[in-house]
This record gives sequence, C-alpha cells and structure tokens, in this order.
Amino acid sequence: MWSVRAAGVVLTLAALVGALPARVSGNGNGVSLRLHGSVEPVRSQPIVVPRLSGSAPGTGGPGTLVIVRLVKPGTRVKRGDLLIEFDRQAQIKTAHDRQAEYRDFVEQINKKRGEQITASAHGEAELKTAENAMKSAELEILKARWSLRSRRSRTG
Repeated sequence: MWSVRAAGVVLTLAALVGALPARVSGNGNGVSLRLHGSVEPVRSQPIVVPRLSGSAPGTGGPGTLVIVRLVKPGTRVKRGDLLIEFDRQAQIKTAHDRQAEYRDFVEQINKKRGEQITASAHGEAELKTAENAMKSAELEILKARWSLRSRRSRTG
C-alpha cells in the first residue's frame, strides 16, 4: 500500500511513471496508473470550537451551537478566511438575560442598603427619643426633690 503526501505527489508520480516500462494500453491513451493510499496536507492547523456552559447539547439551550456558515470540505483557505460561523442569537439573548439579572441584583442590593439606612436612622431616632425621655425624667426627679425640700423647709 502506498502512502502519498500532498507535497511529494508530483515527484512520486513522476518517478513512478519514469520507472514503468513504456506500454501503451489498448485504447491508445498512454499509460494508466492506479495508486492506493491517502493524500495528506503538508501543513494543517487544528480548529477549536468554543465551549459553552449551560444546558446539555441538543436541548436548544445555551450549550448548543448552530452553524450558520461552513466552508466546503477541500476548499483551499488562507490565513484569516472564515471557516465556520455560528448563530450568535442564542448567545446574545443569554448575554442580555444575564445583564438584566445583574441589574436586578444591583437594584435589590440598593433597596436593601436603603432599608438598612432607614432602619439605622429610625433606630438612632428612637435612641435619641429615649435619651431625651430619660433626661426629662431626671429633670422631673430633680424638680420633685426641690419641691419636697422647699415644703420641708417651710414646715420645719
């Protein structure tokens, strides 16, 4: 079995044809040659498909990639040529959904902060009210003591 690489195909075929005895087949078209093997590129570059997190492939969720455009097999490509294009709609929708969730979480955090600030201000106001009530009660006690002393001094 012959293994033929793309770069050496012309040289190998020329060497084979040169080594064959000159025989003309019955139809007058020259030498016919049958080869077995595979043709491989001299250089190749692996292509990595992006990995997506989310639901399992085949469920139509964010883990599924839909091919919109694909280069035909055997097409000669150059650096920078588009080989495959995936449908971006699912990823764009997922991104918009995640942004909306993020904004919602930010608003929830702001609401909780506001509630905490309000509760803190309410607590401070209650504390100040209690302090004022205590001072007022102390003044009432002092007033009562003065009143009691003044009654004793008049009677006694």
